[in-house]
Amino acid sequence: ENRLTDAVVLVEVPSDQGRVDILLVLPPCIKIVLELKMAGSGYPLSYARHAGVQLEEYMQRMDAHIGYVLIFDGRKKENGTGFDEIKTEKLDVVTVNVAFSAPSAK
Repeated sequence: ENRLTDAVVLVEVPSDQGRVDILLVLPPCIKIVLELKMAGSGYPLSYARHAGVQLEEYMQRMDAHIGYVLIFDGRKKENGTGFDEIKTEKLDVVTVNVAFSAPSAK
């Protein structure tokens, strides 16, 4: 028996607080909420930092016990830093480096 085949992935799930970016439901009834954010590249750091508060509200509304903030970080100098205060016992942060330099011309 492969329980992952019974997993459900829901995108942009409406809630009274807005839309949950991604809700994963794994058997028997494990709910995981993913909140996607950008930092840098025109997005202020405060936009990504607010994700923790937002995600905790979504987790409560969706009766989820696990939450992840996925931050796509476009900052070149401080990439991946400044998000530790978002983490809690039930909530973790994953940063993805999207600050790539253009290839040099030869």
